[in-house]
Amino acid sequence: MELTTFHHSQSQPFSKQIKIQASIEVYLERKIVLAVAEALKPELKNRSDKFVKTKVKIIDDTITLTMKPSSISDLRAGLNAYINLIKASSEAVSSVPLHKDLSTHLDKKPAKV
Repeated sequence: MELTTFHHSQSQPFSKQIKIQASIEVYLERKIVLAVAEALKPELKNRSDKFVKTKVKIIDDTITLTMKPSSISDLRAGLNAYINLIKASSEAVSSVPLHKDLSTHLDKKPAKV
């Protein structure tokens, strides 16, 4: 996490504003990363950038979250929300045994009741 301070204005040379940006990387198995990415989509689509601007980048087995909050408390809230969502999603996917080739199971017709 990087914190940069700068003067707010020349008329108030002693007042400082803090500019915050935090980036975290989460490393998971590739199949879990893909499932977590799907779980993050609704949150990213419906989020409000008013308090925390969030970008998510997925590369191979890594999820990178970059957040630009308007305050430290917004950063804490945003990190908690995304980390808990990633944790819950990865635990849910990890608890379900996955087949090597899901396409063969998807192609089968459902059993008649």
